[in-house]
Amino acid sequence: MNKIKEFYKRNPPVLNEISDLKYRHFRFRCQDNRFVKIDRKIATSNKLRDYLLRYKPLDVYYSTSCWLNPERLGSRTCEDITSNIFLYADIVFDIDRKPFSVKNIELARKDTLRLLHIITDNGLIVKYISFSGGKGFHIVCHDSNRYNWGNPRDRETEAIKYRKNLVDLISHYDVEFDRKITVDTRRILRVPGTINPSTGFVCTAITEDQLKIPAVELLKYLPRVIISAPLIPRREMTRIFQMLRTITGRLDRFGVRSRPSDYYASSVSSNVSGLKRQILIMRYSLPKNGLDGLLGKLHKIREGYKLGDIHIFRVDDEIYAVSLETMQEQRVKKILNAAESLNSFTFAKYKQTYMRVGKTFDKTGREFGEVPKYLKTMCAVENRNRYISRPHYRFFKNNGVPLPEYPKQHGGDDVFITHVMIEN
Repeated sequence: MNKIKEFYKRNPPVLNEISDLKYRHFRFRCQDNRFVKIDRKIATSNKLRDYLLRYKPLDVYYSTSCWLNPERLGSRTCEDITSNIFLYADIVFDIDRKPFSVKNIELARKDTLRLLHIITDNGLIVKYISFSGGKGFHIVCHDSNRYNWGNPRDRETEAIKYRKNLVDLISHYDVEFDRKITVDTRRILRVPGTINPSTGFVCTAITEDQLKIPAVELLKYLPRVIISAPLIPRREMTRIFQMLRTITGRLDRFGVRSRPSDYYASSVSSNVSGLKRQILIMRYSLPKNGLDGLLGKLHKIREGYKLGDIHIFRVDDEIYAVSLETMQEQRVKKILNAAESLNSFTFAKYKQTYMRVGKTFDKTGREFGEVPKYLKTMCAVENRNRYISRPHYRFFKNNGVPLPEYPKQHGGDDVFITHVMIEN
């Protein structure tokens, strides 16, 4: 279980999605399948990490309800009222498709997206969406009702009654979700940022835009820790689990059943030297039906965000769309999400993105694959007054890309090239 401890040591869960932490009950499933109730209030991510490093749990859960004394939470039948002082509860939707497979996760993703639209149309406010790390997704919503009964048991009863009525209402839409979990105020939910041991995937909070990405692509960019050989999905699934990792980056290979076929390549970073700015690098799979549809999407993104020229490249079975305009981090993040770029998760984790350049080599030094090819430039009107990255402009220009002249350039003289290892 050292892999679990090492993961949490480097990656403490970020608990921003969970409101009122100090009123949440936390529970672990340990390596011997014993459940442990945390007998202290947890108010910070660092405090939770201390417990994770101590117990090295297989599963980490928190209560969907808030309690005045969460560290003393008892059963419904517990006579000690101080152990069951109910404050309020989130409204939780759990969407699963069994058994665990890419096909079923895709079905669950579509169910989740449809359910998301239904509950927001009915006035619910979504706190966060997450991939559970297993067979589906969670949608956690705010309960705007106020249960003013003086007796906490009566408050909890009223909350349950409201959830039953809500489930009955949503059930008319014929969408799949676990109704028992939504109704139950005593449910515990996997903490975002913690490992689901049945698959090794990390339970990960995602945006609505990321939920729109097909499962076969989405799973490529979700963190995963291989705890032991039996937890690896069946053979036909392993082909889709590809992760881009910098050699000097934070992610390590925590263990695999068999060594994958690795290859090495150089990539240019989106960071602009000398500035706290980035260029925009969007990455897509090569469309099966040609580039027209993708170019149409990029045109809408360019118009919507008033971007300048976008330069299109092909690298093997991938398309890169690059804007040399320098931008702040938040703007890059918004555009990547809106454009449904495959590297939006890379940016969220590393605060930069990459484009493969140069040749690729396997571990023996054998060259294979295609050299990146420039395809075309989608020219924008009146874009010559924008500041673009001087180092990136020089890099592409010196490597034969027929770029137009841009009078306004800034940044340092260097472009960042890093070696990366691609694992298939």
